[in-house]
Amino acid sequence: MSPPDITAVMTSHNRAAVTVRCVESLRAAATFAGIEISLVHVDDGSSDHTSERVQECLPQVIQLHGDGNLFWAGAMRLGLERAYEDSPDYVLWLNDDVVMDESALSALVALSPQPEDRVIAVGAMRDPVTNRCSYSAVQARRSWRRTEFTRIDPTQAGALPTADSMNGNLVLVPRGVYQRVGGFDPVFRHGMADFDYGLRATRRHGVAIRVSPEFLGDCAQNRLSESFSDPTLSLRARWAQVMSPKGLPPRQWIHFQRQHGGPTWVIAAFAPYIQVLLTHRRPSGIRSR
Repeated sequence: MSPPDITAVMTSHNRAAVTVRCVESLRAAATFAGIEISLVHVDDGSSDHTSERVQECLPQVIQLHGDGNLFWAGAMRLGLERAYEDSPDYVLWLNDDVVMDESALSALVALSPQPEDRVIAVGAMRDPVTNRCSYSAVQARRSWRRTEFTRIDPTQAGALPTADSMNGNLVLVPRGVYQRVGGFDPVFRHGMADFDYGLRATRRHGVAIRVSPEFLGDCAQNRLSESFSDPTLSLRARWAQVMSPKGLPPRQWIHFQRQHGGPTWVIAAFAPYIQVLLTHRRPSGIRSR
């Protein structure tokens, strides 16, 4: 049986050393698995020669360029469209701050061994400082809100539960899924696009999401400080953060809740903004990036 055809899609913006480290780990994992990997790299307006350094590391890379305003979801959408053109067996979503374990690709393919099946494989990530789960697949909580999620920690889950969606840091999507689900919703610019994709896949297309039973790499968790969830910031600063592309911009957040929030979506859609304005507690909601 020939090795699978995998195209990785990665975005970057002004962190060349981090991005190159990720590409090197991808190359090592591909060598370990006996897979010749392809890479679509979308560089969103970097000024630190990221594109050149990635090309030096992987000369056959396909590179696309933005002007700095694509953000993660916009850049991934562009990269996925290019990856789909070649109809690979699998498309690998890869954050450029991930350092893959050598066995990561083999483990992901083992979770979704048939390219035509409807099974997404998610690699659980550990924080390199705490060694705790930083990103993974997620399970919807039993709540009046259909958009509250618990991250699945493979070290604590025992028999891993069924996942409803996932963080998009290390995700293997087979052809049988991406040809049905498509790409990222164009409404989203940064966060929420990965959660939206997973929910569309599981709730509308009968796709299963499997999470690795062990960590498959390192990826530091985003810090609470200086986000809209940071209670030490002023109200003005928190409001600016929640409205920014990396916060919960209203058009995107309300669209997400309308699509996935069920009968009570209106309450969930406006709750974070009310909490920022009226309290110093951490606003409720998902933070997918």
